[in-house]
Amino acid sequence: MTAGPWVMHDTFIEDCVKGDVDIDTDVFKVILCSSASNAEDTSVVAHASITNQLATANGYTQDDEVVALTGSNSAGSYTIDGDDPSWDVVTADLVFRFAVIYDDTHASKLIVAHMLADDTPADVTQTPDNPITIQINDIITIARV
Repeated sequence: MTAGPWVMHDTFIEDCVKGDVDIDTDVFKVILCSSASNAEDTSVVAHASITNQLATANGYTQDDEVVALTGSNSAGSYTIDGDDPSWDVVTADLVFRFAVIYDDTHASKLIVAHMLADDTPADVTQTPDNPITIQINDIITIARV
């Protein structure tokens, strides 16, 4: 299984440029969604519009996983990276397809990006006593042309 790349949602960069998002001070969260979710629709911009987030159960709690994002500038390219969130799976399997990052500080709880947990695409089933870890490496790079 190979995870897919992070895919930025449509209004994220615009809101960054307008000053509505601050990578350094805003609170960002990661959620997990099922295959029935609309998470891969990049026109979905608000957390409330994301469908089929996993229910709170078996070690996953809705809207609870905070992730620190960081930005770095090098030779005219600005890259956003972040901590790798994880969940300890307990009691029963967790089945998911998407991870979604959103800005919990933004007025609309702006969707930043999503990724497929398995790029075939397929559901990922994580069994008890096997934690889920989502890699957040170089979510977005903004570069001058």
